[in-house]
Amino acid sequence: MILRTLRPFSFLLIEGRCVLCGTRSGREMDLCRPCESELPGVAACCTRCSLPLPKSGLCTACMDKPPPFDSVCCCFRYHTPVDRMIGLFKDSNQRQLGRVMAEVLAKRYTRESGCMPDIVVPVPLTKRKRRARGFNQAELIADVIAEAFADTSAVQTGKRVRTGLVVRRFDSQPQKSLDRAKRRTGPKGAFAVCDRIDGASVLIVDDVVTTGATVTELTQVLKNAGARAVTVAALARTPQRDSG
Repeated sequence: MILRTLRPFSFLLIEGRCVLCGTRSGREMDLCRPCESELPGVAACCTRCSLPLPKSGLCTACMDKPPPFDSVCCCFRYHTPVDRMIGLFKDSNQRQLGRVMAEVLAKRYTRESGCMPDIVVPVPLTKRKRRARGFNQAELIADVIAEAFADTSAVQTGKRVRTGLVVRRFDSQPQKSLDRAKRRTGPKGAFAVCDRIDGASVLIVDDVVTTGATVTELTQVLKNAGARAVTVAALARTPQRDSG
């Protein structure tokens, strides 16, 4: 809370620098407006799963079989340079890249949702993968989104982001190694909820939504635990449902 309060004042002394071009950003965010405008954004998309489309509306898959979550909010398409930025964030511990993208996502999510959910759930990693990576990228993104609401309300970030509510029992196989049918069933049984959340609205946070299988499975276990509504926020969305 102290750091969040002091951040605007620190900007007066040390101006932000763009993580992409290195110039002074002219804003609190370490991303200049020209670079942000050149990133591949999500404009027209499926109103349910955020799949990029020629024009906004429901995609064929969501019309045929509506997913259990209510909506997905993504700010980028998973194209260059966003794919590389996310890779450096996750695998090379370049957390400032992740924070900058999360700040863009937080602005979009707060604008579109209008209200803070009762609970924020970062997609968990297995203990093995968390040890190997050193952190969970979804937790950093979740904290930034919660902070965005805390700036304008009495929300207490730490009480909203529930990092221990869901555990991941096992890692699914990489999506690229699976055919379309197996991608849908890959995460089945991967998650377990540790407590009842009757009547709560929940936001699931992840870095990338590909086929949607992971957030679909996680949504289902959260609703089985009593969640009233579930939405999803992620940095990026892959252009095709059957992409990796």
